[in-house]
Amino acid sequence: MKKSDCNQLKKQVQERYERAIAEAERQRQEGLKSIDEVYRLCHPSHKKYKNNGHASETTNAADQSRSYGYGDLKDAVLEALDYMPPEFTCKSVLKEMKRMKGIEFRYSSVGNRLKRLVKDGVLEIVRKGQGKAPTLFKRLTKENEEKLE
Repeated sequence: MKKSDCNQLKKQVQERYERAIAEAERQRQEGLKSIDEVYRLCHPSHKKYKNNGHASETTNAADQSRSYGYGDLKDAVLEALDYMPPEFTCKSVLKEMKRMKGIEFRYSSVGNRLKRLVKDGVLEIVRKGQGKAPTLFKRLTKENEEKLE
């Protein structure tokens, strides 16, 4: 086998891999949209979907890209917690919020909100961060969260 044949095969494998990754990401996005749609249909009165007392038909892209004001950080964090694994860090919540809303929040703001949720009994600290190791949080019950709203 010639070096040029080897390089061509490597290039083909890389292109096939990149196409597969792009397709997997597209399928992941469709799955997440489907889950949101099912949730919207099951919870039409949720404040995220309220539109003059009726469920909104779709979530407008302009609504997702809007800036957040006072109190919206809490809502965005609580919404992101629905997609978190049993144990998570502030950084994983930030990533999920960016994926969901397309907006980057400050680490300190989200960290402070998580600490407030610990104080309110929605979360608990599994392992306190020390040095470069982050604080590990765990969600308790949704009943405590509903008291906040």
